[in-house]
Amino acid sequence: MESIRKLFENTLLRRFLIARALANLGFAMVPVALSFMMLDIFHSAADLGLVLGGEAITLVAGLLGAGIIADRVSRARLLVLADLMTGIAYIALGLFGHFGLRNIWPYVGAGGIIGVGSALFGVSMDGWVQANVYGDLRQSVNAARSIYRNLASIMGPLIAAVLVALTSPPLAILIAGFLPLIASYIFAATKSTDVSTSVSQPTRTGVFRDLKEGWSAFSSRPWIWSIDLQFAIWHVVTYAPIIVLGPLLAKEYYHGAPGWAAILAALAVGGVIGGVVAFRSLAKHPLRVAVGSLVLMAPFPATLGLHLSLEWVALASLLAGAGLEYSGALYSFSVQAHVPKEVISRVSSFDYLASVGLLPVGYVLAVPLAHLLSLLALFTIGAVYTVFSAIVILSVRSVWNLPRTPLTSS
Repeated sequence: MESIRKLFENTLLRRFLIARALANLGFAMVPVALSFMMLDIFHSAADLGLVLGGEAITLVAGLLGAGIIADRVSRARLLVLADLMTGIAYIALGLFGHFGLRNIWPYVGAGGIIGVGSALFGVSMDGWVQANVYGDLRQSVNAARSIYRNLASIMGPLIAAVLVALTSPPLAILIAGFLPLIASYIFAATKSTDVSTSVSQPTRTGVFRDLKEGWSAFSSRPWIWSIDLQFAIWHVVTYAPIIVLGPLLAKEYYHGAPGWAAILAALAVGGVIGGVVAFRSLAKHPLRVAVGSLVLMAPFPATLGLHLSLEWVALASLLAGAGLEYSGALYSFSVQAHVPKEVISRVSSFDYLASVGLLPVGYVLAVPLAHLLSLLALFTIGAVYTVFSAIVILSVRSVWNLPRTPLTSS
């Protein structure tokens, strides 16, 4: 396709995508290795929830500040810094596990550093793409990110499972930690346009004024915050239980680390499929199909709750990955097309905050809710909510009517 050819002819975008593939290979290796490292050391899924909660809390706490920074300084440098922080934190986690440290708080602290890096990356990415890519090619970049990320994610869990089986979970995490460091070096060598400083320094106002401007831009776009509300609840009732309780179910029903790795790999295969479809999607109203495709995520928690065979869970995971990545590519394109460049990072920070703000609560409550309601009830609630919320969000007029036309000054 013409859009694919243009991506790979562009040196900046080619190096960018290679860096993202390497970084995401490291990211994809860690969940499998970290889950089983924590279970081996602490023998409890609740401790894994604390580490993930530490990551999520600092992610949430850092988002608004990161958004202000990303609208003031080089977003490219912030993307490099984010990978550096994540890689160093992974290496620290691996060392903690290798030496058998049984104090949970250093692990939580490393998770916190990962959360800050995720905040910096999350609020900087849309603005960087908006400044360096134009027109429908933006959607191609978003789709390519999904494909590269998920191709890496297919290999990541498998590599991690092999390393866990042959060596140890801490060694797998240590190896994973070097990949974001390599990615940061590759991307740091690129020269990209950056409009984060397009507002001249003398006209800059205080932090609270910046936050007010960002909030105004965010709250005036119901098509953003209504989808954020949908995902805020989804992260608590669907996503967090899968991440926290999934490894526990895998250990009991799906052959441990290899089974969980296969499920995550199927999720990534689905993500590749979703990205490929997004390459070709030129819908006049992208958010209609983006929100509608989210119903493909519902079978995943349902099959886990019913303890269906590994084959059925993997198939449901594949569908979930396809729906989520396809939806994400179109949603990111809409944000990059319709949010002004002067405030896009602050809007992204509120966007991200509203979407994942309750995730720490979900991580902490996953195990207690499973004990209170049963695993079947908890995962059933997640599946039903996924379908119901998509129907409700499609009834929001601005979601249904948002055009494809890139009105960047809207």
